[in-house]
Amino acid sequence: MRGLRLGRFGLLLVVLGAVVSCSTGTKMASVSGKVTYKGKPLKAGQIVFIDSKGKSAGAEIGADGRYEVKAAVGENAVMVESQGSAGAAVKSAEGYSKSMPGKSLIPERYQSPATSGLKYTVKAGDNTNVDFNLTD
Repeated sequence: MRGLRLGRFGLLLVVLGAVVSCSTGTKMASVSGKVTYKGKPLKAGQIVFIDSKGKSAGAEIGADGRYEVKAAVGENAVMVESQGSAGAAVKSAEGYSKSMPGKSLIPERYQSPATSGLKYTVKAGDNTNVDFNLTD
């Protein structure tokens, strides 16, 4: 199920990214920073900024916890996802081999803009040192 969730999350990023790139008049600005969990850099995952109109922009989180994204200027809700390595392969009822999903490395509330509690107001120009410190 988690593998399916990651697939849905990836698809969501593609669809939402298309919405952002197809829109006209949306001012975008560079946002960069670091994501940590319990004071340590998050080593992998994705971060997504979603503006008040529902337009989103996402980026991969690097091994040092750093990210860089172009997001819509204005207030944005933010969500973060980070999953561990996939488990051993098992056979499904249909006979297909599939990997068991990895465990979320952060509390699941951060995977939704409605429950993450993370927000950031993007300003025109460069927004640097926009750090998110995740906790339990």
